[in-house]
Amino acid sequence: MNKFLMGTVAAVILAIAAVLAVILLKTQAQQQFPSRLNATAIKYPNGVYLYKAVIAGPRGGVTTNLVFIQYNNNIMIIIIQNNTKAYALFSSNKFSELYQTSNTTVHMVAYPSLLGYCANFSITQIISGVPVTVSNRACTAQPFSAPANFLELAAALSQSPPPSQLSFAGAVNTPFGKAAVYKNITSINYMFYTFNFTYIIYVLNNGVIYKFSIGVQTAQGPLANVTYTLISSSQVNETYASILSSLARDLPITDMGGSALVVAAQRLGMAVNAGSPTVLAFISLNDTDSAMLFSYNYTLFKGVGLVILDAPTQPRVYGQRLRCLYESLANKSEFLDALRTIYLNVLANSSNPFGVLPNSTCPVDFESEAALLNLALEGANIPPQYVTPPVIIIVYPNGTYAVVYGYNPQALSSALSR
Repeated sequence: MNKFLMGTVAAVILAIAAVLAVILLKTQAQQQFPSRLNATAIKYPNGVYLYKAVIAGPRGGVTTNLVFIQYNNNIMIIIIQNNTKAYALFSSNKFSELYQTSNTTVHMVAYPSLLGYCANFSITQIISGVPVTVSNRACTAQPFSAPANFLELAAALSQSPPPSQLSFAGAVNTPFGKAAVYKNITSINYMFYTFNFTYIIYVLNNGVIYKFSIGVQTAQGPLANVTYTLISSSQVNETYASILSSLARDLPITDMGGSALVVAAQRLGMAVNAGSPTVLAFISLNDTDSAMLFSYNYTLFKGVGLVILDAPTQPRVYGQRLRCLYESLANKSEFLDALRTIYLNVLANSSNPFGVLPNSTCPVDFESEAALLNLALEGANIPPQYVTPPVIIIVYPNGTYAVVYGYNPQALSSALSR
């Protein structure tokens, strides 16, 4: 056999060996990892898993850390960025959230049902240096399904539908050992667009996801890509166990926090009368509805506790001059009559409706007044953007309160007579 023939035979043998090696490796990988993976089958051992989340889009990207905790049948996430902390605990019968910034804490415990879910919540905000807390209960018919594992949770955070099943696409080495790679491509039609979701996950031998990426694109090109990469894992220590225990508790609602609103209003606003119930009136001097309410229905405000505050629409110079008028009165109960005089002039289109106001200005904390109003509205489940002045908050002795806004004397009379 000549040298040329021998070389050709050797090359063929090497090629066959290479092909056999690839087939063998693929067969071994498929024997080690299943060819298909159901998303619901992903289960983590108890522990704390730190992930780096990277959100990339056409206009840039955002990177943050996410702590995922598996503890028996409960899962919890913690996201801390700058001065903001967000905690969420999901269990079989309820889910809890805790959101904290430098001056606001929101705590919610929700109970899902077949018809939606109801949630008890409390909001604490630092207003003028003092914490003020309101609480209530809100229900919605919007369905909620708690995520059962990290994959479903990460998909929900990314506002993407979770894949139901993924196909085996190979195996790779990671800093945490060998991982099986699974892939899924899902298309969803919405209006005139087709959104293509590409899911790729790297699953370690212990069931933990090392990496999970979600790519979203349309026919016009890529929209976003979100990637979660495991950085470290550890046991659930006392700190995390304490957070889990705290979030697992119920959140009973004893009252709405009306008494705290009154205390803050008396510190910020103009207390006119003492009585029960207590009325917190957010008004604007150039507002017709405020003028009509305090001109034609001012007797509703006699015999009750009354604190006058500035609505966000109040012109600042009017609010500052009004404050000087209030401070100049030895008998504060006379302020209601002075306010009615101003409003009657406004309704009469007087050439100088604010002539009774001093020309001097006095300090007013408009920002804290606006924060107090927004907090009270959120505690009453009323979106602040839908509210127009005057905004009347009626606080009852048991700490509950009602809100009436706009010119609605009949609703105000009914709320005062409860």
